[in-house]
Amino acid sequence: MCTSSRARRQGASGGPANSRKQYARGQCRDTARSSAEALHKALHEALHGALHEALHEALHEALHEALHEALHEALHEALHEALHEALHEALRTEALHEALHEALYTEALHDGSAYDGSANGSTTEALYKSFVQRFV
Repeated sequence: MCTSSRARRQGASGGPANSRKQYARGQCRDTARSSAEALHKALHEALHGALHEALHEALHEALHEALHEALHEALHEALHEALHEALHEALRTEALHEALHEALYTEALHDGSAYDGSANGSTTEALYKSFVQRFV
């Protein structure tokens, strides 16, 4: 029984024995209901906590993976673009360099100068200045 032996002996309301039994049964139901509600609440809180933790972990992992992938793609694209531009710039510079040497050599042949393709010497410098002056 759910009530104490004293409450059973005295009766909850001091009434007849039948009333005492009804009171005791009511207390048992209240105690059982109270225990069931406490168990329900504890299970609800435990489940809520477990689900919260699992969701947090899953979202953290998904976000981490998505950010990693996005960063990888962005860096790959930026590196590709930078290398593409650097290659074009190098090719333009090389082409200009070759064109300058060819023009200087042609100019030297035309003037009867001695242009050996090196970047040193006053003849080369004079020819270079002459070449640049034509385009300024």
